[in-house]
Amino acid sequence: MIRHSLSGVINEAVDPVITVSEMRDHLNFTEAASEVDDLLAFWISVWEERIEDLTGRPPRETTYTYKLDTWKQEIELPRGPVTSVTSVKYLHSSTGVLTTLVNGTDYEVDLDSEIARIRPLPGKYWPQLYDRYLPIEIVFVAGYGGDGGLVLPDKLKQLIKLEVAACFKYRSSLTEGKPVPIFFSRAVLTEAALKRIC
Repeated sequence: MIRHSLSGVINEAVDPVITVSEMRDHLNFTEAASEVDDLLAFWISVWEERIEDLTGRPPRETTYTYKLDTWKQEIELPRGPVTSVTSVKYLHSSTGVLTTLVNGTDYEVDLDSEIARIRPLPGKYWPQLYDRYLPIEIVFVAGYGGDGGLVLPDKLKQLIKLEVAACFKYRSSLTEGKPVPIFFSRAVLTEAALKRIC
C-alpha cells in the first residue's frame, strides 16, 4: 500500500460557485439580514467541500500538494479536472535535498484524460529516493474557474443550490439538533451519479 497525503489551498481570487446574492434570488428572500447572509455563505462553502469529497472535483480552482511514499510507474492525480502541474519534486537519495524534476525532460503529463497522469519519459526512470516518509511532492492545480477557464457544470451548481436551500429551510432544526427530512439530492443521487454530471 502506497501512503500519501493531500492538502489544498483554494484560489481566493476565484468567486464562490454561488454568491450570496444568487442564493437570495433562488430563495426569493429579500429581507435585509446580515446573519442570514453569513449563514448562506457558510452553507455554500460547506457544500463546495462536500461536492469535492463526493466527486474528487473541487468546485473552485485549488492548488494541491500531493505527497507520496514511493514512485508509481504512472502517477494518477487524486483531484480533477487538473489544469496544470506546477512541480514534481523528490528528496535526493544521497543528499536529502528537495530536488525538482523537469517536465518534458524527465517526465510527461497527461491533462486530457479523465484522470490526469504523470510518468517518466520513454527511456527515463524515476530517481532513487531518500529514506524518509513522503519524499515525493507534486504540486498541481485543479478545479473550476480561475486561470484554467473551466466552467462548473450547471447541474452541479444547481445541486449546491438545492442543498443550501434545504439547509436554509430547516435551519432551526439543524441548529437545535432535531431530525430533518432527507435532502433531495442525497436521496436520489449516488456518488457515481454525481461523477457523471461533473
